[in-house]
Amino acid sequence: MSRRTLLAASLGAAQLALLERFSFLEPSRARACTTDEGPTRLLVLYLPGGVRFYPIFVPMSDDEITRTIPPPGSASGEPIFFTPSEMVTLDGDSGGFAPLRMGRNWNVADPGDRDGYRASPMGYSWIHYGLGPSTAVIHGIDQGTFAHSAAYVSAMCGVAGESYRAPAMLSTVANHLHARFASTRPIPCVAINSSGVPLAPGLPAQAAPAVVPSIQSLAQLFSSEADRHRRWRDCDARTPTDVATFDGTGTHGEIGLTGPDAWALERARRLGARARGATASTLEQIHGSYVAVSRTLANDVVSAVEAVTPVTHAVPDHLRAFGHFDFTFGLANGRIDMSASCEWILRLLKSNVTSAVYASLPERYYDFHNGASLYSAVAATRAQLDMIAQLMGELQATPSPDRAGRSLYDDTLVVVQSEFGRTWPRGPSQESADGWSFGDDHHSMTSVVLSGGGIAGNRQIGGYALPSTDGLPVEIAEEDGASAMRPPRSADLVATVCDAFGMRPGTDFFIPGGYGVIRGLCE
Repeated sequence: MSRRTLLAASLGAAQLALLERFSFLEPSRARACTTDEGPTRLLVLYLPGGVRFYPIFVPMSDDEITRTIPPPGSASGEPIFFTPSEMVTLDGDSGGFAPLRMGRNWNVADPGDRDGYRASPMGYSWIHYGLGPSTAVIHGIDQGTFAHSAAYVSAMCGVAGESYRAPAMLSTVANHLHARFASTRPIPCVAINSSGVPLAPGLPAQAAPAVVPSIQSLAQLFSSEADRHRRWRDCDARTPTDVATFDGTGTHGEIGLTGPDAWALERARRLGARARGATASTLEQIHGSYVAVSRTLANDVVSAVEAVTPVTHAVPDHLRAFGHFDFTFGLANGRIDMSASCEWILRLLKSNVTSAVYASLPERYYDFHNGASLYSAVAATRAQLDMIAQLMGELQATPSPDRAGRSLYDDTLVVVQSEFGRTWPRGPSQESADGWSFGDDHHSMTSVVLSGGGIAGNRQIGGYALPSTDGLPVEIAEEDGASAMRPPRSADLVATVCDAFGMRPGTDFFIPGGYGVIRGLCE
């Protein structure tokens, strides 16, 4: 549901008589999610500009580290990079895969130590919150392009290009979950800002993200209280009504409708009975918009979100110098403050008003094209990933609102990605900085971090062939059921995320150009 959806809700009644102008396109429908143990929420966190993940979650051997990770140094007063002797393996059964490894820049005796800025706590939150057993990283994913916009579309839907040839995985999952949670999660899909909002072509209205960057915007869009919106005064009386589906074969359940809502829904259904193609598709979109907006307004989501305390657990000792979601480099040489983004994400998830959240994190942009920026860019990525670990730590501390004995983290699949990677540094050894080259151009090969519900953790799947830095083959279950060993593509990542939610290839989702499910990721 987006501003376009709300526009349809406000203008739809006037447009119903004009729809015969449209041509033909068959509508799509949601299918019920029946998975009992897997995730029931999706959180997609996007780091813009093209990010290197391999210096944080390291898939290389010790020997390869000495030729691809520059000698340890400093960036903006922050220690950065590491030697093979400083590698740390995260906890958890790796299931025969390479375990998660991180380079240590913190003081082992006191991870929060900042004395002389010789050590940094960034990265330690992954260990503090015990995220290793439920985190996996897929390396060497081919995005199919070196262009920012085409790679972004590839990351979102699995097919590179300037336009979407398939709906974004966020919307595909939101549409799938909507059939199960329509009565309890009135905003199926949310984007926390308008930067590069994923698109949902071919899916019903509820699958498109509603752009909701703050509690104020939430109230502006989804509150019918007279003291917030005078236009609703004397027009907001709602009658509980059993709302039929667009084709009349089922029901959306009982929803509180105003008189205009009820009229528009019935009018759309009557016109739909004699419409075809795109006319029927557009009518179904308007019908779905009215259903979604009516349900959202009737559920008073604003009060539910306002009542949430975003962070409830105490600041851990290793973050004592900064607090949650904030980090200052060295002697105030730079700062990344993700508190606004993280706290708003937590409000949306903890209030249980949505099944899918997309966040393009604006606090850092990584497209420098300057090798000299390598150290500072990796330091910034390390800090942002640490704050994401802190966010997941809060999800761990929050009981699931749907399933007893589970945390909100257990119910949420978190995907951390960028549009592509960047070219690699190369050097003779870490003994000297002489002879090193620090590339910083676009690279179609990237990595993606997955954590939370349904993930078989502490594993790195795939890797990079060196010195070419091409992706290594992984085991993939192709869409026809055959097993193959090949480097993963963006379509495989999207299919694997859909598979984690119990979705069936070719039935619940389809990606043109071929796709498969990456083996070893889901429990």
